[in-house]
Amino acid sequence: MDSSDQVTYEEKNMTVKVERVFIGEKTAKELVLELLKKRREAGEFQS
Repeated sequence: MDSSDQVTYEEKNMTVKVERVFIGEKTAKELVLELLKKRREAGEFQS
C-alpha cells in the first residue's frame, strides 16, 4: 500500500465517521457506553 492509498483509505474512514454522526447512527460500542452512562446517572452503578 503506497501513501496515496493510505490517504484515500483515511479519507474514506473519516467520511464514514462523519456520515454516521450526521445520520445519527451509533455503533454497538457507542450504544453500550451510552446505556452505561445513563445507568450511572440514574444511580444504578456505584463507581
